[in-house]
Amino acid sequence: MAVAAFGLVYVGFRRLQREQALTEREASRLLNVEEVASLISLITGVLAVAAVNGFFLLGHGGQEAIAAFLAAGGQNPFGGAVIPVTVPMVAIPAGLLAAVLFVVSRVFHRRLPSQ
Repeated sequence: MAVAAFGLVYVGFRRLQREQALTEREASRLLNVEEVASLISLITGVLAVAAVNGFFLLGHGGQEAIAAFLAAGGQNPFGGAVIPVTVPMVAIPAGLLAAVLFVVSRVFHRRLPSQ
């Protein structure tokens, strides 16, 4: 998500930097960067939702569902990880990034022309 956010902020920054109208080539390049960044965020968002819902449903299925998952060759999704990641280690940077991006979006909304 940070990569997609960086791409979208880059597009807004380049538009602010160019005070006069963009050439056709510049507009096309910025549009391409914006499209790629939007697709990255869409794909990573879908994967995150699918993973969270999948693990929720696996746990909701009970011991039988977890046993079937483990028998199929899966590892315990609720066991310890090689890299110990806590909820605050993910939530705090994500919240800070969201706050920064919100402020940047308000700046772009105020300073960029509406058309």
